[in-house]
Amino acid sequence: MAKTLPFVVQPRRDPIKIEIGSDESGKIEIERRGYLTVAERFYVNQVVSSDRTMGIMVSLANKIAKKVKKTPGESYTLIGDYLQGKTTAADTKIIDENFSEEIQDLTSEMTRVASTRELAQATVIMQSRIDDEWSTQDTLALHPDLLSGLVELYNAEDSREFPETKNKGGDQASYEDAVGK
Repeated sequence: MAKTLPFVVQPRRDPIKIEIGSDESGKIEIERRGYLTVAERFYVNQVVSSDRTMGIMVSLANKIAKKVKKTPGESYTLIGDYLQGKTTAADTKIIDENFSEEIQDLTSEMTRVASTRELAQATVIMQSRIDDEWSTQDTLALHPDLLSGLVELYNAEDSREFPETKNKGGDQASYEDAVGK
């Protein structure tokens, strides 16, 4: 049970209830607070703390720098451009011919981390706002629409903004719609 703080100025907004999901998945009502608690953010950070992406990128940037006579910083930028399909034909050929295994390791790690992060985000939202005994196994059994809606809620809370567009998780009211503005 959280302790009540002796606020001099009360928080700006009361939490609101929003719906997450779709007609296909079913919809759940969940609290939209406008922020993540320290515990919610800490949980996700702990789950993804084994992220090796940066180490793989730095190592690869150093290898590319030696091969193409660029600085590691330029090579790091080159990797980002390559992953986004923004490199020249010559740079793409060099990377494809010399570093395809490292690129595969990097993209595999990025995919693993992204999936792990989304699973952790959805799980912690369910644990902290619906059922404190909710587990990762429970999250794995969710319909994809509910999972994407929970991830979108986590990200919206993290940015302290509420998306006003529809998402893969179904229709969601904007914050203004939900509070009647």
